[in-house]
Amino acid sequence: MQKYKICAAKLSRRLLALLLLLHAPNLIALETVRLQLKWTHAFQFAGYYAAIEQGYYRDAGLDVELLEGKPGISVINEVATGRAEFGVGTSSLLLSLEQGEQMALLANIFQHSPQVLIAPYQTPYQGIHDLAGKKLMIEDGADELKAYLTNEGIPPGSYELITHDFSIESLLNGSVDAMSAYLTHELYYLNKAGVDMQIYTPRSAGIDFYGDNLFTSRAFATDNPQLVRAFTQASLRGWDYALNNEDEIIELIRSDYTQAHSSDFMRFEADGMQQLIRPDLVELGYINPGRWQHIADTYVKLGLLSQPPDLSNFFYCPSGSSTTALDTSINPGTTGNCHHQLYYRVYLSR
Repeated sequence: MQKYKICAAKLSRRLLALLLLLHAPNLIALETVRLQLKWTHAFQFAGYYAAIEQGYYRDAGLDVELLEGKPGISVINEVATGRAEFGVGTSSLLLSLEQGEQMALLANIFQHSPQVLIAPYQTPYQGIHDLAGKKLMIEDGADELKAYLTNEGIPPGSYELITHDFSIESLLNGSVDAMSAYLTHELYYLNKAGVDMQIYTPRSAGIDFYGDNLFTSRAFATDNPQLVRAFTQASLRGWDYALNNEDEIIELIRSDYTQAHSSDFMRFEADGMQQLIRPDLVELGYINPGRWQHIADTYVKLGLLSQPPDLSNFFYCPSGSSTTALDTSINPGTTGNCHHQLYYRVYLSR
């Protein structure tokens, strides 16, 4: 009988050890990090909601807090001052290099920017040059729109710049002649109102900036390489899930984050984002250093940068990564040593 008691005790300890092993991830304290969004909750940030809901961040040992954006907030400043470890930015991230804020680009989520200029449709002959001398309501950071206007012979000073109030009413009541807008946002409400709009896009003039990206500070990336890599990978997994399960994520957003927009609006937003992210053509998060160099050159022409910045430390290289032959075959003659496309494709295909 004593022999059986000893065996039972050993078995119990082994079962207990097995249970502890199986549940070990849940017993390990998660590291809290904050992601500063650039605007209010919407499908625009779907991948991050999905990464939380699907447990991708948790599996990476992270507890991620999403900080909602609002008018006037500087995402770069929030990250630079340590109030957030990560941020969602735009191509204007390049400007921080000359301002002394050393940021590290982790991934490009939107391969194309949704920013356009819109004006009430009047005649089939109206064009971008009709905006000269007019009142234009352009939001802060819409550098590509100013570059577009300058490229078309309408530099700053040749139009009246109006502070953006983030409402289509100023355009509808004639307070302004044109305004900056997102293809994935304001156009939905204008379509619902039955208002015909003339859309002016910088891409028609060869100015093709990136849209939303994911970044952190160079200092944080240097001190926490494994955390940064894990966060980036988990985020891209979230984007992969969100873009393939749109209706599910829309309901999640409306139940857990905001009901400011209808499900119909978010479906419109999601459909438009597919055309800007282009997951059918480009790997999620893909970074083209040569394209970033072109954006930097555009900033120099605008006078927003005094000279082309050194981009060698702008593109974050995960610890242990190295250049492959595939790097130069895709981006010959470009800067940066990390092949982000291969790095993230391998991860997402697992």
